[in-house]
Amino acid sequence: MCFKRDETVNTKTARAAHFVPGLLTGKLGARLGMMIIVWFATGMVRADTRVSEDYKARTWQKLADGGLEYRFSFKLQGDSESHTRVIAQTGPTEHFKINVSPPADVPANKEVAFEVIATLDATSAKNLPPFTLDQCELTFFSQEKRLRELKRGTFVLRLATPAELTPPGEEFVKTIRHKVATEEWAQRKFRAITKSMDEKLKELGSPILPPAEGQWIKGDFHVWHSPKKVKLIQGENGVVTCQECERSWTPEQIKMGSERVGLFRATLAELGMAAMVSGDQRYGQAARQMLLGMADVYPNLPQCKYGTRLIWLVGDEARFSLEGLLCIRRLRAANMLSDEDLKTIGAGWIIPSLEEAMQRGSGTPNLAMATACAVSMAGLALDWPPFVAWSLRDRRGIMNIVEKRIGDDGGWLENSLSYHITTEIFFTPMLAELKLYGFDLLQIDEALGERLRRFYRFPILAMRPDEKLVSIADGGLGNPYPASNIAAYWVTRDPHLIPFIKGKDLEFGVTDLPPAQKVEMKSRNYPDFGITILHDGGPPGEENWALIRHGKQHGGHCHYDMLGMVSYAGGQPLHDDCGSSYRNPLHYSWARNTISHNTITVDKACQQKSEGKVEYLSTPAKGPQVVVISDESAYPGVRLERALIFVEGIQLLVDRATSDTEHTYDWTFACYGDVRGTSAESKAIPPLEGTALSESVYQNSDVSPTPPGVGYDVPRNLKEMNVSGDWWIDWGNIQAPYKSILKSPPLSMKWLCHSSNPVRVVWGDAPGVGLVPDRQRWVMARQVGNEALWVTALIPESRPAKVEGMKVVPATVGRGIAIQLKSASSETWVGVNWQAGKPLTAGPVSTVDKVVVQPSHSRKTISGSPGSP
Repeated sequence: MCFKRDETVNTKTARAAHFVPGLLTGKLGARLGMMIIVWFATGMVRADTRVSEDYKARTWQKLADGGLEYRFSFKLQGDSESHTRVIAQTGPTEHFKINVSPPADVPANKEVAFEVIATLDATSAKNLPPFTLDQCELTFFSQEKRLRELKRGTFVLRLATPAELTPPGEEFVKTIRHKVATEEWAQRKFRAITKSMDEKLKELGSPILPPAEGQWIKGDFHVWHSPKKVKLIQGENGVVTCQECERSWTPEQIKMGSERVGLFRATLAELGMAAMVSGDQRYGQAARQMLLGMADVYPNLPQCKYGTRLIWLVGDEARFSLEGLLCIRRLRAANMLSDEDLKTIGAGWIIPSLEEAMQRGSGTPNLAMATACAVSMAGLALDWPPFVAWSLRDRRGIMNIVEKRIGDDGGWLENSLSYHITTEIFFTPMLAELKLYGFDLLQIDEALGERLRRFYRFPILAMRPDEKLVSIADGGLGNPYPASNIAAYWVTRDPHLIPFIKGKDLEFGVTDLPPAQKVEMKSRNYPDFGITILHDGGPPGEENWALIRHGKQHGGHCHYDMLGMVSYAGGQPLHDDCGSSYRNPLHYSWARNTISHNTITVDKACQQKSEGKVEYLSTPAKGPQVVVISDESAYPGVRLERALIFVEGIQLLVDRATSDTEHTYDWTFACYGDVRGTSAESKAIPPLEGTALSESVYQNSDVSPTPPGVGYDVPRNLKEMNVSGDWWIDWGNIQAPYKSILKSPPLSMKWLCHSSNPVRVVWGDAPGVGLVPDRQRWVMARQVGNEALWVTALIPESRPAKVEGMKVVPATVGRGIAIQLKSASSETWVGVNWQAGKPLTAGPVSTVDKVVVQPSHSRKTISGSPGSP
C-alpha cells in the first residue's frame, strides 16, 4: 500500500534475482506494441482471466545507497475452465527502471500474485526536485496461440521522488488543546463542534452502518442515469420509482442510501476534529467505524457510467474523499488510527476511488481541481509520494490547472464568481495541508504564489457594494466570507483577506493578524475573467456600480450573455442574474439563454460562444466612468456594441446592433420592483410565442446554444406598448428579495429611453436568482431593421432630480450620436462615436475619442484617455 518501511535495506537484496529486467523489449516488445493498437481498433474479445492491483501491498522505501524503490503487487485470477500463461509489458519511463515478474502460469480458478518493482538510482534521487512525477503503462496479456490483453489489463504505474515531510502529530495536537483550554473563543468553537457531532452521532445510530448505495436519489430525480434527468414517480407510503429503470425505493432505503452518503459527508471531517481535540474515544471510534465501513462497502458498490460509486460526478466523489482524508489526518495526529486501519481504508476506499478519477478525468475545471486536491491530500495522509506528485505535476494536476484556469487578473476562468468561491473552498485546505506537512507551495514557486494571491484577492475586489458576489453564469449569489479565509490567509499572508475573516480557526491560528484595511470600491477591469466593473465613487448607499461581461466564455458554467450586465444603484441591486438549478428545465430554457440576460438577442436565437472586446475604457479617480464593448461572433454577420457611462449620478447605456441584412433585435433588461407608469398606453397580452425545450436539450447538460425561440414563453403577466423615438418607464419599490448589510430603503427610478426605430416594448414577471418564479420584472424592447439603437438612462429618484430630460441627436460627422442630459441646475452632453478615428460633432461636443462627456458651460473636454483592455 502506501507506507515507507522504517528500515533501509541492502540494494542487492532489494533487487531480487528472480525478476527479469526489460522482459518485453526489442523486436518482441515492438510487435506487442503494434498488436495492441490493432486489437483495440478491431474490438477483440478479451480473455476471462482477470487482473487487479492489491492496493494494500503498495510500498515504497529509500534504499541504503540513497536510491528509491517502489513495489506493486497484482492479483491474477484464473478463468473457470483453463490454465493461462500471463506476461506483462511496461511502457517507457523517464527516470525509474521497471522490473516485472517473469511470465506467470495461472491455473483455472486459482489466484497468482504478480509483482512489479520500480527503482531510481541514488544520483537521480538526490538531484531530481521533490515530487518529480514519472509514470508508465503496465499491460497484462494472456499467452495462448496469440497474445490477448486481459480484461481490465492496463494499469498506470505512478512513481515519484519524495519530499521531506513531517506529519502533524503530538505537538500540533497539544497546541490546539491548549487553545481550547485557555481561550474563550476556542472553547465556544469546540463546544459547537461537539454539540453538532453529538447530534450527528444520534442520527447515525449505533453501530454506524455505512451507506447501502451511492447518492443516486437527489430531490425528485434518479441521477444514476445522468446526464439524463429522470424524474421519480411518487407512489404510496413514500415509495418512489424511476421511470427509466423501474427500480423503487422506500423512505428507509433512501435514508440508508442517498441520505446517508450526505450524512457521512457532513460528519467525517468535523468528527475527526472532535476526536483529535478531545481525545474522546467515543468520537474517535465512531470516526474509525465510519472510515472502515466505507472501505468495506465501497468496492462492492456498483459503478455508474462515470466510474463513480458514491456520487455521480467524479469531482464530487473526490470532494467526499476530501472530508474523509481530513478525518484521517486528524485521527492520525491524535494517534487514534492505526497503520493497519489506514492500509485498510486506503486500499478499500480512498485509492480505488481516486485511481478511477485520475484515469477518467473530472469534468468541469472546478471538479478537476477538486480531484487534484483530493489526490494530493491522499498522498499526504497515506504517505504515497506519487499521489502528491501527480496532483502537482500531471497535466491534470494543480500547477497546470492554476496556470490555465486562473487568469493573470486572478479570476477563476469559468465566468462564475460563485464557482470561484466554490473552488477556493476545497482548494484552500489542500494548500494548508501541504504547508502543515512542511511543503509550502507558495514559497517553492514564487510566480505560482503570486498568481494564487491574486486568485484569493479577486472576489474581494469584484464584490458589489453590499458585499455580494453577483450571480453571473452558473451558481448563485455568493459572498467573500468563506470559512476557509483564515486558512487562506495562513497560507498566503495576503492582507486583502483580513476584513473577510470571520472568527478564528483551531488548526490554522494566526496570532499576528494586522489591523484590517477597508477595501477600496472603484472601477476595475479583469480582461482574463471577462468583466469590467464600474463604480462612480459615490458614498455608500448612493453609489452606482455595474458589472459588464466581455472576453472569452470559459468552461462548462458559462451563459450565453455577451455584453450582459448587472447593476446596483442607491443602495439596491436593480436585478440579479438567474444563476443555475441543473435539474430545473428553466436552467436550459431560461437561465442560460440570452433572452434572460441584460443584453441583445438577434432573431430570437441564443448567442453562440463568443469573445467580446473592450474597445474603450476610461476610469479616472474623479469624473465620468466609461467602458465600450463590442462583439462580432455571438451572431455571425451582426456587430453588437454597448457603451456604459456613469455620469451625473446616473447609469447611461448606449446599445447598438448593426448588420448588412435585416434582423429582429430584442434588447432585454430586468429590474426588481414594479412598473408605476409608462410613456404610452399599455395593454395586457398573453405569453409570447416560444419554442418548446426539446428533450435532447434538457437531457444534455453540455448542449450547444438552444434553438431559436426557446425561453420566450417564460415571462408571465405581460403588458406591451408600441412607441418610437423617446419613451420612458417609471419604477417603484425596487428592493432585493434578500437581506442586505446596507439596509437601504426601496428605490424608485425612471428609465428615460430612446430607440432609433419603432419599438415594441413588452414587460412582465420572470424568474429571478435561483429561478424563483416571478422574482423580478423583465423588459424587452424590440426593433426590426439592419441597425438598431437603444439609449437608456437609469435615473434614481432624488430631490432635486439628477436628470430631468434626455435628448438624442445624430452626429454631424461620422456615425456617432450626442446625448443631452438636462437637470434643473445644468445640462451635460455625452457623445458616443462608433467609428474610431472619425470626429464627432453635435452641439458643444467635438472629439476624435470614442466617448466624451462634457458640460455645456465649458468648452474644455472632460474625457479620460482611451483605456486598454
